[in-house]
Amino acid sequence: MAKIAIIDDNKEQRETNTIRLRLFLKELCSNLEVIDVFPFEKYSDYYGFIDAENVLALVIDEKLYNDSQSDKAPVDYNGSDLVVFIRERYKYIPIFTLTNFPEDQLLQEKINESSVFFHRPVIE
Repeated sequence: MAKIAIIDDNKEQRETNTIRLRLFLKELCSNLEVIDVFPFEKYSDYYGFIDAENVLALVIDEKLYNDSQSDKAPVDYNGSDLVVFIRERYKYIPIFTLTNFPEDQLLQEKINESSVFFHRPVIE
């Protein structure tokens, strides 16, 4: 089955976004499955993951390096770095980037043509 993958180091946000997207797709009577994963240590692991899981779209948080999970340490790259890497092989896969800082000029220059930005409001 075709899947949308959510990649985020924050387990709570990752699971919340997964539930929201599943509910939205259910309303549309979609057969797409939504999965979520903690960021992989190595970029190269994403190629196998995308192929094995039949991922047809990605939702990637910009700040992937803040949290750890179980036996997995925080990664040393941003979501925008990952987008650039994935674009090398998967030129046309839809990629949506979540960020609290969409006005960041460096971020915009880095992946503006490779990804769609979604502003995640800061909740205080």
